[in-house]
Amino acid sequence: MQPAIEKVVAERRDEMDCVERYEADCRAVDVAGSSARLAERYFADFSGARLDFLNSLRWQRGDLLMPLTS
Repeated sequence: MQPAIEKVVAERRDEMDCVERYEADCRAVDVAGSSARLAERYFADFSGARLDFLNSLRWQRGDLLMPLTS
């Protein structure tokens, strides 16, 4: 996952550099902050999706062993 986050951060930095060329005042891009925010958002999305999945599981009564035991 870390290489994917680094790739996205690098792409965003390139996009920001392109936009900043046309602006008078260029500001430094906080790569570590961007990486941390992306990782935090990834894990929040992942944990939310996992929780939704686990909450969607329902027990079903199964009578699969009845024919085997009789």
